[in-house]
Amino acid sequence: MTDKQMEKEIKDRLEDGLLSCAAAFQIAASFSETPEAVGKAADGMGIPLSACALGLFGYFPNKKIVAPEKTENQDLLDAIMAARQTHGLDCVDAWKIARDFGISRLTVSNVCEAENIRIRNCQLGAF
Repeated sequence: MTDKQMEKEIKDRLEDGLLSCAAAFQIAASFSETPEAVGKAADGMGIPLSACALGLFGYFPNKKIVAPEKTENQDLLDAIMAARQTHGLDCVDAWKIARDFGISRLTVSNVCEAENIRIRNCQLGAF
């Protein structure tokens, strides 16, 4: 895959001048690239990312949709705490936990918000 091919695919997937998290991951998969490579390409093109799967950025008008959500699922809390690093939970680990528990990524993010656990190391390089 060439840079030009990725740029074209990014442009083709824009919605209102923005590249959604989901579209960025689809592009990465279709070109066998890392999500970070797609995020960097979009950034280099001056294209903002939107609609973070964890609800942390790219929503209007409030930028994020994550909201504290307590859970009584101790297994979920244990998984989050086990994956948590000193400075927070990595995005990739939040996605894995969501997949393992069959819940939305936003739910994992909401539980982290309630537990004051910061999600870090965006797979697209946004944070």
